[in-house]
Amino acid sequence: MHNRTSPLIRLTLVPLLAAPVLLWMPHAALAKAPARRPAPPPSLLDDFTRLSTLRPRACPAGEATAPSIPNWRLDATECGWRGLLQVRRWTAGAGEPAAAGCVGNAAQWWAAARRGYRGAALPSLAWHAGWTSQVIADDSGAEKRLAVIVRAPDGGWRASEWRWRPSERPATRRWQQGRWQLLLDEAARLRQAAPPPQEGKDAARLRAAWERNLGNRAGEVRAGVWQWPAAGYCMKADTAGASPGQFRLPYLIDDSRLEQRAAMQLQLARRHVGAVWLKTFRPLESPAPAAPAPAPAATGGARYEAIWQDHDTVIGQLWIPVKGDGPVLRLRVSARLNAPSPEAANAAAGAIEREMAGIARGWGALYE
Repeated sequence: MHNRTSPLIRLTLVPLLAAPVLLWMPHAALAKAPARRPAPPPSLLDDFTRLSTLRPRACPAGEATAPSIPNWRLDATECGWRGLLQVRRWTAGAGEPAAAGCVGNAAQWWAAARRGYRGAALPSLAWHAGWTSQVIADDSGAEKRLAVIVRAPDGGWRASEWRWRPSERPATRRWQQGRWQLLLDEAARLRQAAPPPQEGKDAARLRAAWERNLGNRAGEVRAGVWQWPAAGYCMKADTAGASPGQFRLPYLIDDSRLEQRAAMQLQLARRHVGAVWLKTFRPLESPAPAAPAPAPAATGGARYEAIWQDHDTVIGQLWIPVKGDGPVLRLRVSARLNAPSPEAANAAAGAIEREMAGIARGWGALYE
């Protein structure tokens, strides 16, 4: 006889053999499944209700009008604590402004924000393209203020400004101060320092003189180039020219000689073949600034300039001799012409000369 298992017995054994496997699989799956961590709470900078512990309300009438910033949109204005706490929020898209705008959206916001925070400690008057966030805080007045800008995940920008007027009631004021301090602590993580110039201390000092001349205008530092709008042009200062000069130039203008100026111009002409010379090498004139500028400092040492046109670009170079045995510092400022013509080139040369004179005055105010 053949030893065969009946179909009924086989059907009975299959579920019995499979039962331990089925009982083990759920436990194994549970053991391997990662534990779910609770999502972190939203930042106090983004969640008005979490900061104030109350839902936002409409702001009282008569509040100051929010500043209009090119390429930025005011999205929301929220208030709490009976109008003592206010936040305004702006957004800007990922696209940069047109070439005529010269600087990016973040630089536009930074300039508009710092105008309202006079006296606040700033890492730089100009915006640095490497920054992904920045903070301005002012606790000096009766109204406490905080401005924050952060790059959005889509490449755009988000900005907000917080204002708090402390309550007259001591207990309420202490509680509000604790909430405000939490906001300041979160914002402090977004503060970034200005990177040091790669060219060294001379470039850093020239950049400080440039920022002094920049004043309230928007400016941006991008890959070793300083950019800012002036007189309808996009000015660019090339820090590659902020290195010690190869030739000695007299610090005092009375020691300058015509023969030396002629020799300098000859060397420039050999270096820039085909250039149209709008101003040959000479002592820098001091035209009146086109925009309000800090009070001029003492005359100090001599400054020298040369301005020329190369195709559709007008270029000015500034030489600043340093007193004693110091180097001769050089800075090159350029502006591109929309429609090249002799008249347009002369107008751009005048604008460049005013900017170089402003930078020279800033240098004198800071270092002489």
